[in-house]
Amino acid sequence: RFCLVPRGKSAWSSRFFRVLFAGCVPVLLNDYYEPPFEAFLNVPEWLIKWPMRRVDDGLLDFLRSLSVGTLQSMLERLKRDRCWYVWPP
Repeated sequence: RFCLVPRGKSAWSSRFFRVLFAGCVPVLLNDYYEPPFEAFLNVPEWLIKWPMRRVDDGLLDFLRSLSVGTLQSMLERLKRDRCWYVWPP
């Protein structure tokens, strides 16, 4: 249901882009990364941002508290917006 997107060694990571097409709700575990296109896409509709300093049982509890309907809605919105993150090789 969820894909964790941990912080990488640099400011940019392909992990974020890969999970957009994995069929799961991305959970961004990075305090400093701002996803591209956040200025005109409603990214919080389909992305969970969680502070690294709070990665503990609270994260698991939060993820478990989300209803199936909420998850389906987030995935539908992600599918709508993920085309903005595709680039040709």
